[in-house]
Amino acid sequence: MIHLGLGEDGHTASLFPGSPALKEVRALIAQVHDAPKPPPDRLTLTLPVLNAARAVLFMVQGSSKREALARVLRRDPALPASHVQPLDGGNPEIKGWRGPAAAWKEIKSAQRAFNSKKKKKSR
Repeated sequence: MIHLGLGEDGHTASLFPGSPALKEVRALIAQVHDAPKPPPDRLTLTLPVLNAARAVLFMVQGSSKREALARVLRRDPALPASHVQPLDGGNPEIKGWRGPAAAWKEIKSAQRAFNSKKKKKSR
């Protein structure tokens, strides 16, 4: 199981929008320089590692991340977290929302819609 968070900009792990690390296909770990949040230099797991997991769990907290989460659930390709898609066909699970209750209902509804579309494609 891989446990991830979600940033307001849609980043996860240390995979930020526009990062060259998003294009890594072989390495398990990538160096990140000039990250938009401190510390500027860091290491991150790459998408091949994240997507090889049997289970991926996102913990999301705060209403400031609501829009990013909605975009991730719509699989907006501009957001790094949208590219976390376990290879076994499973979906990352969203847990631990801390924000307005109405936003959680909206998020769960979007997740159900996403899961429903995915099931139809696999038939």
